[in-house]
Amino acid sequence: MTGATPRVQNSVLHLQLVDRVDRTPPSLTTRQSPSVVVDLGGGRYGIFITSKHLQASDPDSPMEELEFSITRPPHFGYLENALTGAYIRGRFTQQDVDQRTLVFVLPADMEVTADSFQFLLTDPAGNTALPEILELSWSRVELSATCYRTCETAGTLQIQIQRNGKSADPAYVAIQVEEGSAKPGRDFTHSTAGLIQFDPGVSVKTWNIYLIDDGLEENHETFTVTLKNPKNAILGQRTSASVEIIDPRGGRCDPDDLRVEDDEKRLPAPPRLPDPPRPEKEEEVEDPVTDIEAELLWENQPPPPRGDVPNRRPYLDYGLQDPQDQAASSYSQIYYPSRQLPGTDWEVRQQLVS
Repeated sequence: MTGATPRVQNSVLHLQLVDRVDRTPPSLTTRQSPSVVVDLGGGRYGIFITSKHLQASDPDSPMEELEFSITRPPHFGYLENALTGAYIRGRFTQQDVDQRTLVFVLPADMEVTADSFQFLLTDPAGNTALPEILELSWSRVELSATCYRTCETAGTLQIQIQRNGKSADPAYVAIQVEEGSAKPGRDFTHSTAGLIQFDPGVSVKTWNIYLIDDGLEENHETFTVTLKNPKNAILGQRTSASVEIIDPRGGRCDPDDLRVEDDEKRLPAPPRLPDPPRPEKEEEVEDPVTDIEAELLWENQPPPPRGDVPNRRPYLDYGLQDPQDQAASSYSQIYYPSRQLPGTDWEVRQQLVS
């Protein structure tokens, strides 16, 4: 009797592949306050926000796809894409930051030296990190007064230049004399330095005027001192000052002649937002640079094209709706004009009539 052949049953293994669900939100590995001011051209100044200031990471997503959604825009200035000239209203990406196309345009005609905006960091899967705030700061340079009166026999008149705001970095400003009835070399001389340098931490510098006493009886004479071309700073309101040399009568100057009458006390005009940028022909943006001196060289580059900036009021909150980018002074009297600033979230120095 032949034995029966055993039956062999094949086993089938079923494997089911399940995609892992990305539930990990991205994180912010770098958040530094940018402060290097560059000249954007056309009377505009800005601060570039680069990967030195904002760097995000996510284990499940390419870094260039990570997105920064703006939930509260800057209070005073605005964000702009330096490559396209578009006004950034709602979002930008890590790639924009890495390519150095994100620039904060400083507010014009406003005596503030700090601003900030709030954002949410999101990955392609929709995972969102907690809200973050990026603060920006800069410095403002100006003269200490708009009018100086000094006696011809005073010898030296010190012109004071002040820096307010961020002072951790060096800053520079050019100073020059524009002659009037008082002539250089005949009625006065001045310091040979044409560039005022503020070292880190320094907020006040002086520039000397040396008066020439010719012993002649003559009329009072005037000339003007002006600040121009700031580097890593912006100019304040007092960029020019008149200097009046009072002629001594009887060997001395009358104190009444040296007194500067205050102008009528008036509140300054309310601050306004920057005018909308105007579109221009696109130009190439240079590769990123890292050190401060090299950053300042950017001001010599042609200005980027401008997009249209829609009218908006300060403190506008865009909320969490789906945002979209849109195209784009011895015998001297000094006059300190009155100045009153609107209240802000930052400490802004208020200069009063002395």
